[in-house]
Amino acid sequence: MVSDYRKLAKISDPPFFSTGTDDKLGFDGWLIQVKNKLSSDEHIYLTESRKIIYVTGLLRSPAYDLISPRLDPSNPQTYTTIGQLYDHIGELWANPNKQKDARAAFRKLM
Repeated sequence: MVSDYRKLAKISDPPFFSTGTDDKLGFDGWLIQVKNKLSSDEHIYLTESRKIIYVTGLLRSPAYDLISPRLDPSNPQTYTTIGQLYDHIGELWANPNKQKDARAAFRKLM
């Protein structure tokens, strides 16, 4: 019997994230890995709730401490979509100057 199912290489779990300054990958790189993992394993993370649980499970203090109040279902600002979580953690840790910084680093290499 021929199957259309193809066994794909497993995408590794991203590392834990705590502050962005102590993490080798940095927030932006970490978030790319998180999104790639959720995309590659979308058959596992079918609901918004499962995606939120997975991503927040990768956070360690102090990062987790900043977002944990919004994980409580009784909080009116609780995350209901993964997009809300991405937006919030992006506000907290994304580098607003990443394009400028990348261009400056590239110039140094030249």
